[in-house]
Amino acid sequence: MLNPEQQRAVEHVNGPLLILAGAGSGKTRVLTHRMANLVQNHNVPPNAIFAVTFTNKAAREMRERLTHLVGPVARDMWVTTFHSACLRMLRVHAGAMGYPQDFVVFDASDQLSTMKEICKAMNLDEKRFPPMGFVQAISRAKDQCLTHQDIADGKGVFMPKLAEVYELYEKRLKEARAFDFGDLIFRMVQILESKPEVAALYQNQFQFIMVDEYQDTNHAQYRLATILSKAHRNLCVVGDDDQCIYRWRGADIQNILSFESDYSDTQVVRLEQNYRSTTVILDAANAVIQHNRGRKSKKLWTEITGGAPITVHSVGNDLDEAGAVVRLVREHALEGVPYSDQAVFYRTNAQSRVLEEALRRAGVPYVIYGGTKFYERMEVKDVLAYLRLCVNPHDNVSFARAVQAPSRGIGKTTMAKLQSASMERGLSLFEAVTQLPDDAGVTGAARKRLAEFASFIAHLQSQISVLQMSEIVSYVISACGYETYLRALPPQESRDRMANVEELSGALADYAKQSHMNDQTPTLGGFLDQAALTSDIDSLDNGQGVLPLMTLHLAKGLEFPVVYMVGMEEGLLPHGSSIDSPDELEEERRLCYVGITRTQKKLHMLNAFRRRVYGNEQYNIPSRFLKDIPKELVEWKKVPVQAQPTFGGGAYGRGGAASRHANKPHWAGDDDFDQSFSPTPHVGSSRAASDLGFSQDDSDATWKIGMKVKHPQFGEGVIRRIEGKEDRTKLTVYFGPHVVKTLMVQYAQLTPVT
Repeated sequence: MLNPEQQRAVEHVNGPLLILAGAGSGKTRVLTHRMANLVQNHNVPPNAIFAVTFTNKAAREMRERLTHLVGPVARDMWVTTFHSACLRMLRVHAGAMGYPQDFVVFDASDQLSTMKEICKAMNLDEKRFPPMGFVQAISRAKDQCLTHQDIADGKGVFMPKLAEVYELYEKRLKEARAFDFGDLIFRMVQILESKPEVAALYQNQFQFIMVDEYQDTNHAQYRLATILSKAHRNLCVVGDDDQCIYRWRGADIQNILSFESDYSDTQVVRLEQNYRSTTVILDAANAVIQHNRGRKSKKLWTEITGGAPITVHSVGNDLDEAGAVVRLVREHALEGVPYSDQAVFYRTNAQSRVLEEALRRAGVPYVIYGGTKFYERMEVKDVLAYLRLCVNPHDNVSFARAVQAPSRGIGKTTMAKLQSASMERGLSLFEAVTQLPDDAGVTGAARKRLAEFASFIAHLQSQISVLQMSEIVSYVISACGYETYLRALPPQESRDRMANVEELSGALADYAKQSHMNDQTPTLGGFLDQAALTSDIDSLDNGQGVLPLMTLHLAKGLEFPVVYMVGMEEGLLPHGSSIDSPDELEEERRLCYVGITRTQKKLHMLNAFRRRVYGNEQYNIPSRFLKDIPKELVEWKKVPVQAQPTFGGGAYGRGGAASRHANKPHWAGDDDFDQSFSPTPHVGSSRAASDLGFSQDDSDATWKIGMKVKHPQFGEGVIRRIEGKEDRTKLTVYFGPHVVKTLMVQYAQLTPVT
């Protein structure tokens, strides 16, 4: 059963359509029902529908729903991700770029190793010119459809030397018959825009184009959608500008905000009814996001009235915060909420360490999303290198990796000479082995080992063609000696690494099974394409009884009955780097909104007054986003700072007595800040202020609590805390709303204001 606005979107047929889909509003249901309506009621051929989204998981879910709605003909629709769609097209049209159809796709580590070689060849100091910086800059350039010549011509703002490095990087990719991840969309856009006959082929085929999560599209994706929809103009985009949180990786919110300007006859449908969260959660989310100016107006609502209040826990330090999370997770588990139905969100990966330690001590099972991914593990990449060489022996990165896994007595010097010879002659490493000149400096023994390796790869290619997909990995690791190498490792390491290799074999078997179900012929190249396009969110499995921990960015698209948002402080959320930029601050607010709207029933938000950041103790004030939430929606539980005299001595973390002040917000502004940072010990404590490291407010002291001071950068403020003595004296000074600084007296250039 569709609600009226959903029905309106489903029944729209011709012309551009903008669906503003709020969090939890059933956009996938609308998209799939719209596609089914086109096929069943308007006689649109299934292969005339092109629908793209961002993750394999989302595409898979869409395909499953479509199969349920329209049956087997759903297989003929292009329901996929941007990168998968473009990879499929490039397999046909790569020749237009001078590439063979059996090109390989470099992943992040392949890109980095190639870039390191380039930096070395160019004699670039990696401290001044970090290879990863170049990789990321080139990726962003490709997202903007910029070539190395565009960079040389001054288009965009990029790091020095990028144009030269970018040009050499592209040359190396071409030599390896490889595209990187950023190439998949960029190169297909180039082909479509430069080859009218190729563009016409897809424009005529795709009568209806649908783009999911349009707010997250970059410039290359925008151009792809624009050119494909040019003939029929039946472009439907679905998204929520309030959930645009990937600006840092190229997402352009203007794509969705300007859609109506791009297509003047656009029909707009707003999906505002939420099917996920309670009224309390949605009212809080609406209150936070309404402060953003760069947004389309919308207000989420639900028929799930009432709900538990949001609980804000103000604790002493990050250890107390972790202790509070452990206690709350256990309490909810005892109430019948499995660990897998709860989730902890944080702004930065660095925040997970303290949480992990507390969970380990408490015996609470957890999993970090965004940690080392399966396809990035050493043994998996080693075996994949062999598989990729079987598909494309000219893949230099895979050649260099496989030849050392396991070691064959081919050292770095030999490889350097081989690489030098290959570059001088424009050959791949595989080709260079058979054409190595006598003056290359490679000894007879090393030359023999290289030839044996090349011969072995040729042998593997012939064998793989007759093996079942499920047999390939076991054959490769046995034939090349890699299994013997793994089994010789220490017992636990050996078991773990062999288990990962066996899991890779299982992945090939699963791929083959899925291919047969889709009436497709499984190929090793097809599996490698799939592996290259896999993301962390695709592997999210909440069937396990473990507590998920993840960044707010990774949380997008997920939902949990109970959510904990930690680090709700100025400097973390919003992040310190964004506070001076209105656009970045709006994105931080959207990030907070995303976190809130992941919650189905109960939301806990935690802030700590002290936190160790990069090894230094930092005093923080609560996030401005907390203040945006109406007081009637919040239950406040505060543990005063003075109850936590040292790290590890918190009321939540170590069993101390927590002082809870329900329904009383805690803000670091004048009166409440005075109370929180007073040198007077908490009632019931036998420790004196001097024992806590605070100086007494006596008449002989140079600095006094409550004294007005002036700073050359921050202006006038009031001293709220004094720590240490003589040249180690530190002052915590309140300079105004959201501006609290801890300063060393001997460096701060503070002057008393009389």
